Amino acid sequence: MQIKLSLQNTKSAFPWAVFWISSFVFLFLFRFGIALRLSGTFDERCYLSWAEKLVGANAIGCSGSSHPPGIAIVWLPAAFLGRILAAFFGESSENWIAALCGLQSLFLWMASLFLMREALQRKAGPQSDLISILLILSVPVLFFSATRTLLVHSAEFFLGTLVLYCLFKGWVIASVFSTVLLCTVRPSDFPYLFPLMIGLSEDKRTKKAFYFIVFFLIFFSLILGYIGFIKSYHSTHLPFLLKNFDWYNALLIFFRTDFGIVWTQPLLLAWILYIFKNKRGLDGQSQQAIAAIGILFFIALIWPTHGSSFGYRYLIGVYPLVFFTLLKMDFNFTRVLNSISLRFLVLYQVVWLSLLYWVAPASANLWPWKDLNYRGLAPPYGVVFSWFQNLPEFLGLIQFTPFGYWLFKIQGKSVTFQLMGQQMDYGLSGYLGLVFHGFTLLFLMLFLLSSYFLIKTSCTFKRLLSKQ
Repeated sequence: MQIKLSLQNTKSAFPWAVFWISSFVFLFLFRFGIALRLSGTFDERCYLSWAEKLVGANAIGCSGSSHPPGIAIVWLPAAFLGRILAAFFGESSENWIAALCGLQSLFLWMASLFLMREALQRKAGPQSDLISILLILSVPVLFFSATRTLLVHSAEFFLGTLVLYCLFKGWVIASVFSTVLLCTVRPSDFPYLFPLMIGLSEDKRTKKAFYFIVFFLIFFSLILGYIGFIKSYHSTHLPFLLKNFDWYNALLIFFRTDFGIVWTQPLLLAWILYIFKNKRGLDGQSQQAIAAIGILFFIALIWPTHGSSFGYRYLIGVYPLVFFTLLKMDFNFTRVLNSISLRFLVLYQVVWLSLLYWVAPASANLWPWKDLNYRGLAPPYGVVFSWFQNLPEFLGLIQFTPFGYWLFKIQGKSVTFQLMGQQMDYGLSGYLGLVFHGFTLLFLMLFLLSSYFLIKTSCTFKRLLSKQ
């Protein structure tokens, strides 16, 4: 009875753990002055313009863009609310839409955490709470959920997780819708169609509609193929990429000093090696997921820039496929906590990525890799000495988070930064700023409340264990 009570007690603590990590990320990692503004003239502008057009806002538009429109559907609730609030307060609709779409990217990251925990619950039991938090922090998507929020990678990761969660639960129709939406958000994630097709063929509930759905997906695949081979994406198509393949560029994806996956994501390589080593005997869906992982890696290898802005972002779509395959293999996820080598890899990746998130928008003293075409292959750890040598500047970056911004403003200090060549106040102005401060207060209360309940639950749990 005592063991049963302790497990129930641990399980009930999970919502507070999610609220705590979510409020912590918002208060101490969320770069709101960048995340809630249009901070780019091309990618962010092009994606946001789709959302603005969908809600009838006066979008400037993005000339010569090949950016897919699916993100506008994902951002529709935020864009629609932003349009209404802008009209109500008489302020710029673009500012409101950009801010709320950026905030939605953070909420999608939080939703992905819930999905991961639900998927892990049967495999890891009460430890799934901590394991799911560690796993999502090991994915290099938080930068796009807390800083560069008007790129599509937070939505990509959420939709990829949703697709495979639906397949894992047997919700095939929901997975069809999610996959189509994912491919309209990020066409390079078309390999998700492979495990989906196997899931459709094996599900008895979709037998009557199977041929119609397969025909639709084949038609959809042909459209994606037309884009990849003929129409192109920003004048780049697959034959061009294969013809101009550069082995040194392929080497950069593994060893480039700033974002090489050997330095920043060794856990991903360990997962993939484990999967390929133990792939015998897997069902058809798992085999197709492995094929999808290989294709996404191949796309990242042949793409000239490898998603140079942060963490080789073209590989973000690989992570849900990896976790899905491990679940299908009945991988013991408690090893994340119990295996010394695996625990080291997880904690290393979480800590190193978190440090990179912290210094990413900083000066060259803390971030020496400003050149997007940087081609060095040396290990990056020498930068740690620069962080210690410039410790006041390193710690001072807290001013760009909601909590730090409040601390600086209370002391009467101004917080400015440079955005698209202009020096400007970091805070948001007008009613938009007031609403954001309300959000900050709400998350601060949530952080304190969840901290209290986690401490209370931990003390209760220890008392239960001491009675056994």
